[in-house]
Amino acid sequence: MSHTPMMQQYLDIKANYQHELLMFRLGDFYELFFDDALTASRVLEITLTGRDAGSAGRIPMCGVPFHAVEQYIARLIDHGYSVALCDQTEDPKQTKGLVKREVVRVVTPGTATYDEGALLRWLAAVVRADKAYGLAMIDVGTGAVWTAETDRMEVIREQLLQRPPAEILVYESASEDDAFRWLEPWRKTLDICALTMRKPHRHSLEWAAETVRSQYGVASLTPLDLGLRPAATEALALALEFVQETQRLSMAHLRSPQNLLQEDCMVLDYAALRNLEVFETSRSRQRKGSLFDLLDNTKTAMGARTLRQWLERPLGRNSAIEERLDAVEAFVEDVFLRDHVQKSLGSVYDLDRLSGKVALGTANGRDLLAIARSLAALPLFAGPLSESDSVVLQEAAQALPDCAELTERLLTTLVDEPPVSVRDGGIIRTGVDSLLDKLKGANQEGKTWLAALEQRERERTGIKALKVGYNKVFGYYIEVSKANQHLVPTEYERRQTLSTGERYVVPELKEREAQILHAEEQAVLREYELFVALRDQVMARLADLQQASRHLGVIDALCALGEVAAVQQYRRPRISDERGLVIEQGRHPVVEAALPGQFVANDVRLGSDQAFILLTGPNMAGKSTYMRQVALIVLLAHIGSFVPAAAAEIGVVDRIFTRIGASDDLGAGQSTFMVEMVELAQILRQATDRSLVLLDEIGRGTSTYDGLCIAEAVMEALQQEGQRPLTLFATHYHELVETAEQLPSVVNYSVAVRESGSDITFLHTVVPRPADKSYGIQVAKLAGIPAPVLARATELLVLREAQHMHSTYMATAAASEGTDGPGLGVNAQPVSLFASAAETELVTALAELDVDNLTPREAMRVLFALTDRAKEALSWATSK
Repeated sequence: MSHTPMMQQYLDIKANYQHELLMFRLGDFYELFFDDALTASRVLEITLTGRDAGSAGRIPMCGVPFHAVEQYIARLIDHGYSVALCDQTEDPKQTKGLVKREVVRVVTPGTATYDEGALLRWLAAVVRADKAYGLAMIDVGTGAVWTAETDRMEVIREQLLQRPPAEILVYESASEDDAFRWLEPWRKTLDICALTMRKPHRHSLEWAAETVRSQYGVASLTPLDLGLRPAATEALALALEFVQETQRLSMAHLRSPQNLLQEDCMVLDYAALRNLEVFETSRSRQRKGSLFDLLDNTKTAMGARTLRQWLERPLGRNSAIEERLDAVEAFVEDVFLRDHVQKSLGSVYDLDRLSGKVALGTANGRDLLAIARSLAALPLFAGPLSESDSVVLQEAAQALPDCAELTERLLTTLVDEPPVSVRDGGIIRTGVDSLLDKLKGANQEGKTWLAALEQRERERTGIKALKVGYNKVFGYYIEVSKANQHLVPTEYERRQTLSTGERYVVPELKEREAQILHAEEQAVLREYELFVALRDQVMARLADLQQASRHLGVIDALCALGEVAAVQQYRRPRISDERGLVIEQGRHPVVEAALPGQFVANDVRLGSDQAFILLTGPNMAGKSTYMRQVALIVLLAHIGSFVPAAAAEIGVVDRIFTRIGASDDLGAGQSTFMVEMVELAQILRQATDRSLVLLDEIGRGTSTYDGLCIAEAVMEALQQEGQRPLTLFATHYHELVETAEQLPSVVNYSVAVRESGSDITFLHTVVPRPADKSYGIQVAKLAGIPAPVLARATELLVLREAQHMHSTYMATAAASEGTDGPGLGVNAQPVSLFASAAETELVTALAELDVDNLTPREAMRVLFALTDRAKEALSWATSK
């Protein structure tokens, strides 16, 4: 089967990109053919047409305008597709025959660079090197690079959970490696990312080291903190190779890799981030209502990303925390400084992403102008911040680079409102380049001549509607409507017939056309040359742009924390080297912001003598809120933020563990109870005496007695000598109250409730005593459970409690006499309490009792009478 030359060219290129949608440049459009066209037309909702392909006949085709291709690529990427962009690499006007074309860029889910604000689009690579596992994560748009190396695959999985990648690279051999078996079902079930297989290299370690050294231009891996981490090095090399293959560039904007597993950071795993709702709410999975949403008063995308990274990786050293607190305090106390910085940041654009566009060669005139306006704002920060008492702010101000010369060049070269395209002219100011000015002058003279020609011909022919126009196919022409055809001079030469009229040319117009078009083309070409040279000058200052971005992000994040602290009336915490924490009148930051003036503050004290709080009380009383607010206050202190409390002294914590809520892990095929046990096992293995542990309703996912025994055993395990993490343990197992009284460093707390008849009021106040009951039926009433159901539940509660009282009595008596019960032989069968007429009368009396209408005196009388009946029933049962 033969194809047209153009279609054969397409097929030859497509053969090397079977897994990508190939966008093929034809004139002003990128076209897709065959199955690619069917897919793109459906996803992009654009018209599907057809094209003659030679003997193959008519084939499916669809296309998008070249100037808008990025937005269409973004939509395809969001649907999980990869795109190969095939461009014309020759000027069609200077080429005879078929124009040369080749793929200039491949965009995959992990290498897309369109703006996502504070979020990063991660490309991850995971490898196994001997007994170690390596992870590398790259955000191509901003140049962020992170690495990790560990001997446990679950650590790698944890990092991927915290920073969900858009694409994961693994070697083809991973499909046969048991350590990687979790990856594919986990990815598919959660629909997180694309999985891309890569062929391994024969000498992977040598290749990896050379690839990384070449990227960063270093002779040794030691300055990159990769000298003793071969698995991390190989993962990074795998990611770098993929990025270079797809982007076809050197990727000069990629930053030096940072270690995700640095020891000087407090650890927050995925479970803690999720349970504490740091970045999104548990129920709706939305940012609104999260801690990050409350804190993010940043003015720039760099500041928002910096703040997010601080929450992901809180500080773990006292001195670093204090330095950041000093900076926040400077903004809290000086409202004028805070206002000045926020206003100055208002003119700063996302220098990270703009730097990435420059490095990738995709920056246009508007991007360079945004860089110029951002750099122009740098001097606004130097003076005020240098005078601050904060070392962090002083260093940030001094580290801002001097880019005055580059800023001036950009502002004086580019027009105030550059067009989107860089190849259509209109970017460079008049007066910048003499040759360009001359070409523009010639072009303008030509257009002036055309206007004069149009006016002269209207007067000469008497055709008032005559006009001179242009298109790329026929060039310049004179257009006359059908109604005026009788007035057309004989020397007019017909060029094109329209439904509305005719188009003509005259000799002098043909002569001038070549001059006008040549001047215009040369002017556009010269503008592009000047623009590329200007972009190269920005490229030469890429390190300065990234340095400015980094420090502006820090300034922005600190100012945002100062703004929140001032508005919400937070206080500076005291950071201690001692183990423990004392919080006076602490509040939950997000709940308080949602309910201003209504939140009930509470105290907490955890330390060597009181390391474990057993928290009891009814549902909806505020146990979970209390525990979360303690953890959030500790987290805020560790990022260098003021905290929602009257006062707080926080000892440095190495990790926050949480076991809160119930959810299945479908990706790993685990039930709710299994997830709970897995997370609990991790806590028991890894918690130290410097950890903060939050446990909510441990054991509720199984039978009552199994759950109770597990909860009690966990309590004992967390009080072992040498471990004893600071622990908040909320439970409905009231049996644990007695256990708590027997364990060192464990105290009983509860959330206070006020009773009024059969109704209760939650006071949301934590008090140093255990709850006396669960108030389950009262809570059910508050929730709107129908009255008949509540009445039946009350009856069943009385029966169950009577059964429990009898069982307890029998067990106590048996223990005291060394038999199976009072007067019973070893093999005697237990006798049910509810087998007598006295029991029946007791139950009837309880069921008919109108508790709501009893006066206190009547209640006491009824209580004594019921007690006598119960004694009769018990006496009867034990006599049998």
